[in-house]
Amino acid sequence: MTADLVHIDISLNYEIVSYDLYREPDVLEKFVTKIKKKLLNIQTDLSNTFLKSLSEALQKFEEAKYRLLEVNE
Repeated sequence: MTADLVHIDISLNYEIVSYDLYREPDVLEKFVTKIKKKLLNIQTDLSNTFLKSLSEALQKFEEAKYRLLEVNE
């Protein structure tokens, strides 16, 4: 049995929300493959979030720079 979805709260209490039951001889390989795939998804999500935040920050910087140039004129 491998947990597919685990909910963890701020107090580090956890609850298994859904799971996958797999009992074949290659269970360890399947588990590692599944964990690697989930890690890649998490890294992609974090990367996208960071890039979006960076883009928003650069846009605000450009707007502030433009306003500063207007004030100086």
